[in-house]
Amino acid sequence: MLLTGAMKRMDGEDVFGRKISTRYVRSVYEQAQPTYSSDEGYGTATTAPAPSRSVYVPPPQAKPSPREVPLLSNNASVSSLSNDWALALRALPAPTPPPLEFCPPPAPKPRKIRGTHGSVNLDRSGCSSSNSAEESRQRDTSQSRAISPWNSSTFSEQSEGDLESTAELTVANLPPYEPQVLQEMLTQLFNQYVPVVRVSVWAAGEGPLATVVLRSEWDARLAIARVHKRRLDNQWTGRRLELSLGRPSPAPNVDVLRARLRAILLDQKNHTLPLLRLRDAYASRHCCALTTSDIAKVKDTVVIHEGFGRMVQLIDLTPVSNSEVEEAPWKCHIHAALNTGHEDGSRILQPVYMEISMLAKNTQMLLEKHCGILPLLSFVECYEAMFPPLVPDTHRGVALELLLRSVPGIEVRDSPSRHLTWRTEGTETPPTHSNQSESSRSSGERERPRTAPALEPMLALFERELIDLLRTAPRCSIPFSKLIPAFHHHFGRQCRVADYGFTKLPDLLAALSNTIVVLGSGSSRVITISASAQSRRWTSDLVKLLKAQPGRAILPIDIPQLYQATFGRAFSPVDYGVCTLSELMLRVTPQAVTIAADGTISLPRRTPTPEERSRTVQFALQAVELLCYTPNLRMEFSRFVPAYHAHFGRQLRVAHYGCVKLVELFELIPESVTVAIEASGERSVRLATRPAKAVMAQRLRALGPLPLASFPGQYASQYGAPPLPDVLEVPTVEALIYATGGCVEGGIVVAPGESPRWSSAALAACAVLSADRSVARGSTDDYFATAFRRLRSTDPDIKNLAAAGVILVTDRRIRLTPAWRTVWRVAQILAETGPITSMEIYAEYTTRYEPVFPSADLGMDGVVEFLRYYREVFTDAPGGRWALCEGVCVPRCRDLAPAHEDYSLHDTPPGQKGSRVFESPKNNIWCSPPASSLPTPTALLPLEKRRTRLAAHFDAP
Repeated sequence: MLLTGAMKRMDGEDVFGRKISTRYVRSVYEQAQPTYSSDEGYGTATTAPAPSRSVYVPPPQAKPSPREVPLLSNNASVSSLSNDWALALRALPAPTPPPLEFCPPPAPKPRKIRGTHGSVNLDRSGCSSSNSAEESRQRDTSQSRAISPWNSSTFSEQSEGDLESTAELTVANLPPYEPQVLQEMLTQLFNQYVPVVRVSVWAAGEGPLATVVLRSEWDARLAIARVHKRRLDNQWTGRRLELSLGRPSPAPNVDVLRARLRAILLDQKNHTLPLLRLRDAYASRHCCALTTSDIAKVKDTVVIHEGFGRMVQLIDLTPVSNSEVEEAPWKCHIHAALNTGHEDGSRILQPVYMEISMLAKNTQMLLEKHCGILPLLSFVECYEAMFPPLVPDTHRGVALELLLRSVPGIEVRDSPSRHLTWRTEGTETPPTHSNQSESSRSSGERERPRTAPALEPMLALFERELIDLLRTAPRCSIPFSKLIPAFHHHFGRQCRVADYGFTKLPDLLAALSNTIVVLGSGSSRVITISASAQSRRWTSDLVKLLKAQPGRAILPIDIPQLYQATFGRAFSPVDYGVCTLSELMLRVTPQAVTIAADGTISLPRRTPTPEERSRTVQFALQAVELLCYTPNLRMEFSRFVPAYHAHFGRQLRVAHYGCVKLVELFELIPESVTVAIEASGERSVRLATRPAKAVMAQRLRALGPLPLASFPGQYASQYGAPPLPDVLEVPTVEALIYATGGCVEGGIVVAPGESPRWSSAALAACAVLSADRSVARGSTDDYFATAFRRLRSTDPDIKNLAAAGVILVTDRRIRLTPAWRTVWRVAQILAETGPITSMEIYAEYTTRYEPVFPSADLGMDGVVEFLRYYREVFTDAPGGRWALCEGVCVPRCRDLAPAHEDYSLHDTPPGQKGSRVFESPKNNIWCSPPASSLPTPTALLPLEKRRTRLAAHFDAP
């Protein structure tokens, strides 16, 4: 027994296994008995209170110091010692006390620093402990059970007024210098970065420690970022100082540790567990870590032996008494079994395919049945006891805990054990970190800055980097143990936690709780993006997706395909923390997009003011003018603003037009300018098709008649580059000439309006298609070729007619385009009346065909613009009149068929399939008269209504 006690004292422990530390006394005669204490803060002396100022304790020396005072037992006094021991004490010189400024200050109000195990009665928390010796003695002497942390207000954190405004930093790994020297060195070191209030130095078992008192917690965070484990001057002998916020945590309460280990291992087979599983089970139950050194302190309860790995065996089989059972439940005793094999909490992380609305409804029923408190470790067992089993889905499922954290009105709390409860009114978002320190959690709830103001930009950058890193990971999740290696591999640099004012990674992630969530506990912890951050991320991606579309509007069914084309990866709602697309759309910010009644998703547009609208019209003319100076009516997107500045001599400010970006301004003028993506991937600004046709027609007239072979060279010498067919969205240069209104006759390029033969052929094609009785469905190739040959004595050039925009060829059917249908009707009017004004043309057109001239549908303003656009058919006449170009011949329908009626006026020509007049009744065929007794379609409707209803059908493409 004596040998065992001596061995323990050599290891720095007393016979009870507690650390031994020594303190100087001012005088042997001023104090009746020597002082003895342990790192736990439990004093063995029962009489004299602690002095107002403690004194410095030097580090252990190789030789015994004459100032050292031997330690005595709790109730021994100097008078009760043996005579030899008393004479030896008196023979020693009186110790000289160190200066008062080196003595540690009186212990302030305990700061809430996370401990390892806590007290036996859990008067505060199962994983927190105080540094106050007085509170520790009260816990030791108390024999009754503490108030339950679930129901007592004392379990909640201390109010803000109870905490001091100053902050303390504990400095470790100090060199073995004199206390006065250490104090001066520390004061000089910390004053380089923050003002220092006080520096205190004292001794500990592993070397001197120091407490640096600063003005605020943010000064402490800044000092951590500048000093913690950094290489300092040579005067520190190459040591890297280790800083921690607050005073050092006391040693774990071994009685609590024994009780918790017995409670876990008694439920296991053979009372044995692998070390890793034991640590996970301990962390899942009590929200604090279990180290190997902690297990070594209770060798009378458990032992570690080598088997299939490192196994922990329980040797103290004493059942856990009622006084040792903690009132903080870690598992539901109604539905969950004592031992399910999932002590590590891995079942709460299984991917489940379920809508949040259904999960919210069922979880609320569970909470009501469990009186508002549901342990998270047994949530799956409780859920499956009342509802259908949760089926894991590794492809479409989301982690169950992440879904629970997304349920409104419910939050996940981490102390005294992880559990679900109702969300209080004062908290906007539930706690999102399962291992955050008390100081970090309290600072987050006070809505203060997350770290020092000088470090806030770096912390914001780190937050964005974490989001980028998680976006590249499957399901936007990374195991906690792989975060630092993944960060290093992704960004090519180390992640130093102290740079942001923290010393531990869990505390750093706790400061980012609005963005980053840590799911699970122990070795099963997973880092992912919070629900609120996922909502913002999906809203941003959806806006980018809409901006990439020409009309800035999409249907929900097209989102997967467009997402793949825009972002280059497959679309999955699981990457955004939900299981279905409908749930994802509910998370979109209402002001970001608008959803129509038919489900169309589009970007909202601000209604421009009249002044902005007029500026936009002027800008459209300027953009057309600027692009006309380019060879192929296009320009690189990045060069548009400099070119605008150089051409007009002023800056282009998109805010003057009610826009934020230049792309938005171009989207307001699609009839003038379009933004296209070239084959190289670069964006370019192009002139729209209609103004480009007018410009190209003008250039053809300027070049004059020339051979087709020399046309590209002449065009390049005149305008700087060969013509590109995609200016008018055609495949060849010859098709480009026809698209501008010109033609090629005998290998010679003829400008628009100078070839009446081609214009007459185009009008003949219009006459053939308008005279066909099947005009609603289009004519066949054979019919069109036969009718055109009878009218023009030549075969139709279908390819060039399609390039000129006269006809549409689809599925071996030929139809007349809406634009040339209007050209054909106006040409008929001018052929019958001769040269007339534009107003007369409008009046005659609305009388014959439809009440509104279709120039608005064709993208042109007024009849004049329409006539100018088709210069190959119409020309100006004296007196402001308009006529057909010289030599243009307009055929008549009576030349093609016996009937002189234009069947393009009808919905479906009489006698053809599809006519509603001759349609058989669907209900009772005997109740309707035969088709021969029905009137003609012309007699069914008045003339005006018939033209209004039927002509609109044929003007549609």
